Amino acid sequence: MTKERKLYSFDPRRSGMAAYDLIGTLECERSGYNPQSMAVDRKGTAWVFYDSGKLYRVSTADASCSPTTYSHPSWQTMLGMGFTSVAPGSDSEQLYIMSPAFGLATIDMPGLGVSQLGANTLGGAELTGGGDARLFAFQAQQGELHEIFRETLRTKLLYKLRDTGYVRAWAFARYAGRFYFFTAGSTTGSRCIEVDVERNLQRVRDADLGFVVVGAGQSTLVPPRDTSESIQGDWPEGGI
Repeated sequence: MTKERKLYSFDPRRSGMAAYDLIGTLECERSGYNPQSMAVDRKGTAWVFYDSGKLYRVSTADASCSPTTYSHPSWQTMLGMGFTSVAPGSDSEQLYIMSPAFGLATIDMPGLGVSQLGANTLGGAELTGGGDARLFAFQAQQGELHEIFRETLRTKLLYKLRDTGYVRAWAFARYAGRFYFFTAGSTTGSRCIEVDVERNLQRVRDADLGFVVVGAGQSTLVPPRDTSESIQGDWPEGGI
């Protein structure tokens, strides 16, 4: 999902810009507000948060929007969000949100009530999860990937991106055990950085997408690492 209100699919198994397919244009709001964050559930529905404080249900088939009854618990509208399974391999999932105003919280389905869990050391960050029930946070300005332990709210630094520079817009997602960070500088479109944390490898997958990504998400049904759904592309020797 882009600052320009475009919804794309992203298939990391395809090389270069062939991985990005335009689905459609978001028309959730026409009053000058912009999409800010996105999460995708296991049914393929995107949940898009706008900087107006409103949450929309968005079709990943045609980008059509439906309003929801969600009530944002703060005047501050910087928000990260992501689904993760409630237990490894579970068919049930939980939507988590994070804000500098209230820390970590959950959004209950289908009622969309917010349950605040408490503050942690990260303050605010973008979120993503997976079918293994893990929850991750990306602090873009520091270029840091953290894991959040949901039971205690304790966090652990897993990886620090190299050469991030100034970041004005960001998002990230996870596929087959690898992370995809989308970061935009002051004048450029977003670049896509692919990271394999376990192997300590990092590469710039796509240097400039030509648009600014502000939300990314993946279903908890995406494959785990090292499956037949292998990702193509050569790692530079020793990373970058």
